[in-house]
Amino acid sequence: MSDKPIVEITPTRINYRASALGSCMRALYAARLGYTPQAPPAVLQAAFDKGHELEESILAKVHNDYHWTLDGFQQPVEMHVGTNEAGQELYLVGHVDCVGQPPGGPHYMPVDAKAFAQSTMDNFNRHGIGSFPHYSWQGCSYAVCLGIEKFALALFNKDTEELEIRVFDTNELGIGYDTIQNRIFQVELYAQQQLDVTAIECPGDFGCKFAYLHDVKENGEIPDEIIALARNYHTVNEKIKAYEGVKKILAGQVIEGLPYTDDLRTFRGDGLTVTVKSNGGRLDQQKIRALLTEAELDIQEYWVEGEGVHIVVKEKP
Repeated sequence: MSDKPIVEITPTRINYRASALGSCMRALYAARLGYTPQAPPAVLQAAFDKGHELEESILAKVHNDYHWTLDGFQQPVEMHVGTNEAGQELYLVGHVDCVGQPPGGPHYMPVDAKAFAQSTMDNFNRHGIGSFPHYSWQGCSYAVCLGIEKFALALFNKDTEELEIRVFDTNELGIGYDTIQNRIFQVELYAQQQLDVTAIECPGDFGCKFAYLHDVKENGEIPDEIIALARNYHTVNEKIKAYEGVKKILAGQVIEGLPYTDDLRTFRGDGLTVTVKSNGGRLDQQKIRALLTEAELDIQEYWVEGEGVHIVVKEKP
């Protein structure tokens, strides 16, 4: 995650960072007031660090595998959106990963590399970019700053190592110059009125830099007769994850030691049978999405919601 401030204030100018414009209004207002941001949870920071580490290779795949022309890496962008009551100039600022042009495309557009786990990719496919306001506001902001109406997300699935490129239209997302300006002006109005930060609506997003300002959520109490079962579930789940890790290592060592060929896949000895099987193929989601788009069909209409519920048990101090 970037350590640059969400809102940077000088005597004559205020910069709003495009990558944070999709934060909730309470977070934006807290940044505008100079509240101190906190570090994200370790698991989220690790995901950000991994995404940053993969950024170069993701963009390389965009160029090499999908034949996009890429340029303007880490190009700075900024856009003047007005002046507040105190006479300070208001700007939207940021850096694009790069700008790119698809094969045969009419123009360049900002391209942002994202690395998703399978669960995040499923959520993106199920709910669309609308459930990722940071990405929609960021992408639209970059596009508007560059004077165009489209932007692309290069989505890399860390679990399957598959890449999908999604192109979005700022008009369809409803985020243009006016909406960006109105969002920033709204924060400035809060500051002018000196509203209490907790008076601003807040969804309590996970990973927010101002989580300590979130409204306290009520939690139910685990019934006494369930505590032992939940603790046993957690213990078993942790052991399963540990054994799965060992299993993966052992499988690699066994495969490396077997002299298998396309015609010789099964081996026997000491009461054991080991068969080497090829991994199953996957549907090419990029091609499926392209076909649906060409047919003017929405992929979300073909998403089947899961049934039932499941639990997540964590140990907390």
